[in-house]
Amino acid sequence: MKNTFLIEARLAAALPSLPTSSTNEQGQEQQQPGGNGVTELPTEIQWMPAGEHVIAATQGEAAVTQLVIVNEDTAVRMEALLQELRAQAEAGAEDVPYFDFNHEDAEASARPLRFFWGGEDFFTGGVRVEVEWTEPGRTALLGKAYRRFSPSFFVDAAGEVTGAPLNMGGLVNRAAFKTINPIVAGANTSDGDANQERSNIMDPMKLAAELAAAQKRIQELEQMLTLKAKDQARAIVETAVRTGKLAPQNTALHAKWVDALTKNPELAETLTGLAVNQALVSIVPHNGAAVHANGNANGPEHEFVVKARQFAERVSGDVGRGEVGNIEHPTSNSEHREN
Repeated sequence: MKNTFLIEARLAAALPSLPTSSTNEQGQEQQQPGGNGVTELPTEIQWMPAGEHVIAATQGEAAVTQLVIVNEDTAVRMEALLQELRAQAEAGAEDVPYFDFNHEDAEASARPLRFFWGGEDFFTGGVRVEVEWTEPGRTALLGKAYRRFSPSFFVDAAGEVTGAPLNMGGLVNRAAFKTINPIVAGANTSDGDANQERSNIMDPMKLAAELAAAQKRIQELEQMLTLKAKDQARAIVETAVRTGKLAPQNTALHAKWVDALTKNPELAETLTGLAVNQALVSIVPHNGAAVHANGNANGPEHEFVVKARQFAERVSGDVGRGEVGNIEHPTSNSEHREN
């Protein structure tokens, strides 16, 4: 069973101007429409707008930011729950589901009668509910004491709405779902205004495309950083080989060091702190290419190899000139001559 918790989310539900009343010639009071021409409340409202929403809501006493996914399945689940609760109420086993004021769980503002799916439109679609307004609810709305509606619902960790408590929402004065349809639409609201409001809402498909592009760019930057880190690691390893801290022929060890330094650059201190093996230290370049002490043409040359080559070259030159009388061995010195 999915872990769920109760969310009380304030939805936008703008209300019209307050209807006025006047007295006719016979002294009878008659109601006049307000500035928007509205005198009656609708028999259905949008309980939740369609789509995926990240809302600021409350969980108990704590403020939370929650993903809420609203689709046709949401409406099906809510309708099944509502009719089950109403059947229990008729049997005397449960109270009748209701909407309240300010989530105070006291006076009822309306009774939900039926949930249904209205389609994908942000304003006319979503999860809708047929309602029966109570007198306090009607008075509060027409009197503009409240201008918003807020559902109470259960949601799981994935953002799916799984149900609702007996108190399924209420009238409030602050909003979380910014795209919910007004409870009462003013007569002076033009189609152009509605279209403009729709255009201000980001298309979910466009958001998904932009998110995918941003994620791709992040991956590219991560790859660039990895390549740069690997280049720096190779340079450190090459320096360690050149300075006699790593054997030049042990390429497998070089690769391990490069991988380790790429992942953890701080290991450079460990590598540079290794003891120097004098047999591996580069002495002189040979023919412009680095030659190592082991004769590898990829690195520096050992001092003994250098002297031996110099001796051979000198002997070859002397022989060619017929001067082979007194040639000094490359390893000889003043201490060894008499021996």
